[in-house]
Amino acid sequence: PDWAVSTVSQHCPPTRSACGWCEIPCMFMHSHQIFPSLQAALAGQYQFERLLGHGGMGTVVLARDVRLDRRVAIKILPTTAEEDPDLHLRFLREARTAGQLSHPNIVPVFRADELGGHAFFAMPYVDGEDLGAMIQRQRTWSASDVGRWLREVAWARADAHARGGVHRDSKPENSMIERDSGRALVTDFGLARSGSVSLISNANAYA
Repeated sequence: PDWAVSTVSQHCPPTRSACGWCEIPCMFMHSHQIFPSLQAALAGQYQFERLLGHGGMGTVVLARDVRLDRRVAIKILPTTAEEDPDLHLRFLREARTAGQLSHPNIVPVFRADELGGHAFFAMPYVDGEDLGAMIQRQRTWSASDVGRWLREVAWARADAHARGGVHRDSKPENSMIERDSGRALVTDFGLARSGSVSLISNANAYA
């Protein structure tokens, strides 16, 4: 997914590249500086390439699955949230919820684990753009494109609902459009509800 960059990183000048001044991961960091303890624990499995984005409920990193030679997105629980049992539980429930879903229009989860002092989960890297950004960039779209995206998002949500999951934050930013295929994929099922359990209590606190 095309995660939002942290406010701090947006205002750091290029001359402060990988400065280490703050603990917030930013776009100027070299790949080896992003969660080094987790990288060490995942050596031989995933190779971190660059930061995709950072938010309240996770940092997302572009990585390469060494064994399968494919690009993946790894979402990592923020260091500041590791000490919060509630946030920690919600983060793992997000992975569990998405991991139970299997649909061509839902971004799945490959793996969820805790290593190097960090909770994380791995999912496919979607080379594309979220609908929110697309709408800001271009106000008009063809009726056929809009109709196809609406159908695909509806199919994804209907499938999740049939399995007991309800996405609670339906908005353009939580739907990715794959660059090559034009396919819509629903993300951020951490904002979903599985059965009667709310996975995220504050819909504004997410990556």
